[in-house]
Amino acid sequence: EREQRDAPAPLHTALADSEFSSAARFATATRPMTSALARTLGRRAFAPLSLRLATSRRLCTIPEGASAFRRRILALEALHQQQEELEQAQHKRMAELEAEFFAESQQIYAQRQSIVSGAEEPDDALVASSQMGQVLDDSSFAQGTGDPESDAAFFARGGVPHFWAGAIRGCDPFHEATDDEGEMLPVVCDGDWEVLQHLVDVSMDAWEPPQRSLGHLDAGVDDDGDEFGELSETIEEAGYSLTFRFAPNDMLAPGCEELTLYCYSHHEVADVSPQKIEWQPGRDPTVRTTTRRPKRRKGKPPPEPVTVEIPTDSLFRIFTPPLSLDDDFGDASGGYGEAEAAAGVAHPATLQEAVVAMVRETLIPHATAYYLKSMAGSNGFEEEDDDGYGDRHLAHIFGPGILKDELEMPDGFEPEAPP
Repeated sequence: EREQRDAPAPLHTALADSEFSSAARFATATRPMTSALARTLGRRAFAPLSLRLATSRRLCTIPEGASAFRRRILALEALHQQQEELEQAQHKRMAELEAEFFAESQQIYAQRQSIVSGAEEPDDALVASSQMGQVLDDSSFAQGTGDPESDAAFFARGGVPHFWAGAIRGCDPFHEATDDEGEMLPVVCDGDWEVLQHLVDVSMDAWEPPQRSLGHLDAGVDDDGDEFGELSETIEEAGYSLTFRFAPNDMLAPGCEELTLYCYSHHEVADVSPQKIEWQPGRDPTVRTTTRRPKRRKGKPPPEPVTVEIPTDSLFRIFTPPLSLDDDFGDASGGYGEAEAAAGVAHPATLQEAVVAMVRETLIPHATAYYLKSMAGSNGFEEEDDDGYGDRHLAHIFGPGILKDELEMPDGFEPEAPP
């Protein structure tokens, strides 16, 4: 009563003083809110007096005639509990459904990779179910490049050479990524392609992150004088890993042919492996080498040229450990320092934010479509024949979102609806 008397005018100005007092006293008479409802409404959602009395379990007398209002409040809280239970059931069912589709997708990706790597040949039924047969037969791809020796060497390699490099080249989101300010991000740069031609697989697997602490509170006394014990809250999250596997090459040092990003479900990078990519001498795409001649001092012989490495943008900067980007945990210059900032290099955290979700949700599921799109530009699919095949047919099979340009179907072209 003293708090209510000293408090400013009530927010519910439409109620008379007596009515406001009755409503405030009644709010404390209801059973204590569940923890879930308390979290939803917040500790200070109601008038200070009523909420403090309710949360500290101090009950006052129920006003006469308030039982009907009390029943309504209890009914609303019960409905809220039903809604929470329904949401929990929905999240559980969605998690089960996602796990089921993830397992089936992994089987498709594994079979795709077996064909790409040349580990196995596709069976007749799988080949017959494709809609690309006539497109391949009618395109210049059927005649190869025109160089018999080059064509023979290419087709004799087995599998699908440069599949992942072609998929990345044909993936428009890689080349249209922007930062928070809408500026274009240099994701894949010229120096990266020499490394990406050795990329043999990009895969996604489930990963269970370690528990993260949301805070710790020592034992003490709250505002109402009630004692509470030591509090510590942690969160369990789902996660996944993205692994880029390379064939042995003259770019990456031995033992660094497998690069992995460990990510939380919201696509934040938690860790990388290895912590630092080792490159063959002079083959690091994250720097460019230039020669500078120091200024000649008067009376001194001309100084020898000095080789200087200047940081440059590169896709491989996404494999920067997150802790090396934070001054609170270590030397920030290990991931992004003054040299990178002076050179105008995109921040690794910005690249990770743009690339991680793109790889998981776009590149891996639609790699074949993006590879065919890149192949269309290099092997003549863009040249339509009289039947209207070409890029338009690719867009029809894989959806218009795969091709960057909006394409118009030629007159008389009525392809069958895809399954």
